[in-house]
Amino acid sequence: MRNLGIQMKVELTAKEIADLAEFAGFTINRQDVAEDELETPYTVADCPASGVKDEADGVPRHYAHIAYLSEYQEEGVHPLGDELITPPAKIEMGHKIVLGSTVKWKSQAAGSWKIKGGMVVQVVQRKKFPTAKYKIGTSALPRDYESYVVQVGNKFYWPRVSALELVWGTEAAAILQGIKGKETGVKR
Repeated sequence: MRNLGIQMKVELTAKEIADLAEFAGFTINRQDVAEDELETPYTVADCPASGVKDEADGVPRHYAHIAYLSEYQEEGVHPLGDELITPPAKIEMGHKIVLGSTVKWKSQAAGSWKIKGGMVVQVVQRKKFPTAKYKIGTSALPRDYESYVVQVGNKFYWPRVSALELVWGTEAAAILQGIKGKETGVKR
């Protein structure tokens, strides 16, 4: 697991990528590649929050990871895997989050700040309170906008929507690992 908010990045040579492909069961014909080309370094990284622009239409697209030539990043990036349905987004009031979304936010208590992350387990309609089963323990008034109950480990929170940020890919997997095996009430 990695820290929330830290971009994952790893540099591999073409030889290491070929070794990894063979480990995954692919057959690589190394006779067609010059020895010095096998030493070319590539970087694999989390896709930036802004996405990567599609050369054909200029529209940003979002992926869990991207790859590029380490020494020639200006040559462009190559997306890895399928395009993500849910792109990263800073949540604005009224922005739609769905049951099962993975989110994070900064939380302050007793003078210190923490980053919390978890899965949305209830969508709370405007002017309503969260379901009592989540034991939020808040004396707050109902909110004037749709809000969300988020499970973090075995605890439940009702964070401010303006503080929420959608997460996906490896970051979402790391957050969800923390609630694995706990009853969430969300069917995946």
